[in-house]
Amino acid sequence: AQIAKSLGARVTICGIEGDEKRLSTAKKLGINQIFNIKKKGIKNYLSKLTVGYGVDVVFECSGSVAAVEYGLNFIRKGGRYIQEGIIHQPIKLRFDQILFDKELSIIGSRTQKPSSWIKAINLVNEGKVNLKELVSDVLHLSNWKEGFRRAKKKNSIKIVLQPDK
Repeated sequence: AQIAKSLGARVTICGIEGDEKRLSTAKKLGINQIFNIKKKGIKNYLSKLTVGYGVDVVFECSGSVAAVEYGLNFIRKGGRYIQEGIIHQPIKLRFDQILFDKELSIIGSRTQKPSSWIKAINLVNEGKVNLKELVSDVLHLSNWKEGFRRAKKKNSIKIVLQPDK
């Protein structure tokens, strides 16, 4: 979200109950359009924002089947859908709607090239990406099991493991 915003995109982040910590962090990072899908009328908001066309790009990062369905509903004809989150259960999609009615480009993204790391490091160095707000906990490497336990909780964002001295 920070990268997209730094490139001039108008970013909207959506979440559900249990995502309050993540949504609060997004607000601290300067993302102004933040919604709990269950509480606010995101569909009406996005319709007004895009004059009924739908959004240009959806990044789905949770792996939630419901989030995939929401994302595909909100995207405009000819839009791009990027699936970042790993989906752990079967999902039913209507390819006639996706390919023919909406003419979407669907991209799966789980790998980065070395050049991506260089760009990411440069964005951090330029102050366009704030990593400190993303760190929920810092633990010693010997406590890695606890780090993984905390990472599975919804109130964690990123866990940093530091080498023991």
